Amino acid sequence: ERDTITAERDTITAERDELAAAAAAAQAEADALPDVFATINDAVGDLSGFDVTGDETYASISVTGDGIFYMDSLVAALVELGFPAGIEARIGNTRALDGTLTADGDKVRASWSYHPDDGLSMVVEHDT
Repeated sequence: ERDTITAERDTITAERDELAAAAAAAQAEADALPDVFATINDAVGDLSGFDVTGDETYASISVTGDGIFYMDSLVAALVELGFPAGIEARIGNTRALDGTLTADGDKVRASWSYHPDDGLSMVVEHDT
């Protein structure tokens, strides 16, 4: 009977250790995700023509008027988030007829649209 109790205790201990390791791995993965809002807001939040809202998991960006002159700051933030540098050309060549376009970065995704009257609207979020 003592051997059975010892074996059950060892099984429970092993299962507990596996759960703790899985929880630690999940936390490490969550910690590795970038703070999307801080990255975008730090780059363009104070610039004329930009309106940025969100939290650590996403940023909603509206670019109007003078904001078009500061797109290099937005692109730099997008590259920092893991998007390829070519995203600048994709955004810059977007027409109203194109509808909503998307791009994938490193653990983040962007979607955007453009209208001559309304400017550029973009959402950058964790890709989960």
